[in-house]
Amino acid sequence: ASALAKQHARTPALARTLMQPAGITTIGLKAAQWAHALGLGQQRLQSSARGGLAVSLGGAIGNLAAHGEHGAAVRAALAESLSLADPGSSWHTQRENWVAIACDAGLLAGSISKIANDIALMTQFEVGELTEPDVAGRGGSSTMPHKRNPVLCLRALAAAQAVPSLVAQLLAAMKQEHERALGNWQAELAAWPRVFVHTYSAALALALLLEGLQVNAARCQTSIDKLHGVLFADRLAQVFAGCIDKLEAHELVAELSRHALEQQRPLIELANECVAGDARLAAIDLEQIATCFDLSAAVQASVRAAESLLRAMPR
Repeated sequence: ASALAKQHARTPALARTLMQPAGITTIGLKAAQWAHALGLGQQRLQSSARGGLAVSLGGAIGNLAAHGEHGAAVRAALAESLSLADPGSSWHTQRENWVAIACDAGLLAGSISKIANDIALMTQFEVGELTEPDVAGRGGSSTMPHKRNPVLCLRALAAAQAVPSLVAQLLAAMKQEHERALGNWQAELAAWPRVFVHTYSAALALALLLEGLQVNAARCQTSIDKLHGVLFADRLAQVFAGCIDKLEAHELVAELSRHALEQQRPLIELANECVAGDARLAAIDLEQIATCFDLSAAVQASVRAAESLLRAMPR
């Protein structure tokens, strides 16, 4: 993901909010957000594992009475021999640090799902901005020879799907009775292996996906061009607001944007005509209008944001 962010730092792409075109971003920023989320997920999981993978030794009721005054030393020696942390006390029915590992695995699985889902949406034929790695025998259809299915997205999403419910089971099992649980402790056993199998499987599929992900910069540009410049409407409204009321400027540009889409005409042309025909906007020159539609300037914020995320990557 970090490599994609650097390679496509300035590749313009359509940003979407509520599943609709919203503005100009870059493939680099999308990938940097993916990388940062994965890095944080890995860091959290490693941190919780250091505290949660601790030896469990407490004796019959958690006070190491059978070992007398040597209980703490015995627990420390056992922890060292098993390469586990020494928790400093018995945690038989105190599951906070233990279940925290599952919670962080769940967060990581959620990040993987988000990334795979974004990629799946961008690989749709009608969009075509991204393509899964092309490997012979993978992604084909048994009945439709023309199809190329996003099977790595599918694998990541399917594997991660079960993790939230498994984490919920472990959270629900934390109400363990007194010094030794009746049922909840034993119920954990079925969920624990599946948390890690599913999270690992999702991560493996995502790794294969990101390592060979293909970016179609031309299709990214086409998605932007099809909107006839309305993605620059907010910048145009700011220029208009220098001459007329801000709300009025917003409404005027919104109307021009509707006309641009309906008439399939560039918004910049309609803006120039509007300026020429409205005395209130006479102070605006064509150069100011052109600056609003400068794509290279529009991506700068995303370039800076991506660079910031990559610098902040957990080490």
